[in-house]
Amino acid sequence: MFPFREHQPLRRFITAVVKHTENRLREIKKFKGQLRGYSIDPEIRALIDTCISEAAHVISPPPPNSKVKIDQSKVHALIRDSNDVRDMLLSNDENTPHLTEEISPAKASGSAEVTKSDDIARPLGAPAHLLTDLVLIDRILRSLDNTEQQLVEMLRQSNWEMDNDGLKTTLAGIIIEPLIDHINEVSLIALGDILIASEDNIKLIVDDFRDEIEYLLSLPEEGKTSILQRDITEDLPKDWAELKAKLSSEHLKVLRALIEEDDPNDTVAEIAGESGTMPEVLIDLINEAALDTLGDIIIDTSSGLASVEEEDFEMVQKLVKAHR
Repeated sequence: MFPFREHQPLRRFITAVVKHTENRLREIKKFKGQLRGYSIDPEIRALIDTCISEAAHVISPPPPNSKVKIDQSKVHALIRDSNDVRDMLLSNDENTPHLTEEISPAKASGSAEVTKSDDIARPLGAPAHLLTDLVLIDRILRSLDNTEQQLVEMLRQSNWEMDNDGLKTTLAGIIIEPLIDHINEVSLIALGDILIASEDNIKLIVDDFRDEIEYLLSLPEEGKTSILQRDITEDLPKDWAELKAKLSSEHLKVLRALIEEDDPNDTVAEIAGESGTMPEVLIDLINEAALDTLGDIIIDTSSGLASVEEEDFEMVQKLVKAHR
């Protein structure tokens, strides 16, 4: 059977149909923002527009989220009980240092500036349907090199878009297209969508991810809780922890297959298929991240079969173990 998921024209066509359909729904429901980075034949566009117009009356918005009310008396009682239990446990262990900082009622009741969600600082009161991709966008931004991060920051500071001449002037001597291609490769694997779209002579950040990028890039360094910070452990040296921070879950699955299976080709192909990409692309991205952090690749493909370099085998085992 033909592997349709690997047929790029079909993938581009389906993606264009889905994105244009959503854009028409967004217009009808007056939803802010449009999906970018696709092209579609005028006949198909007209057909979608007609179908959506006829079906729009049956589309209803989701019910509003119920308002959360906090009983402050219960919060304070929980704090007291928690502190009492902690003190009793510590009093029975002379070798355990005493914890001097207590939980403050202000923090517990929700008056702190941020709360934690998946180890990424998230503002209090943010609607559930906003900032939904903070973890993935954080992972993407940390997978980019300095020049790629500079490009994203430039687009952000220029109201999310710049023309090609402006980019070439600001990033003099640097070819822009390979930077954008790599950013979008990383984004496609992590998000299933591109991060930077091209429209005529303009490069722009896709609307759906602007809020996450704005929030993450505006956080002060001391306020950022990152994948990298929680990965620096005794088992992983700093450079390998940095590498792990750059790798997606799919990349780590590939590494696990390479070190644990005698014939990992089928597994790697399956992982690539589920990610909507090719095995070679996943391996290239892993090696690119290794070059950035370790100064050398960790997967050898010279023989035509991918395998982890012998001198890196033990560290890759630890890296994969840290992901379990």
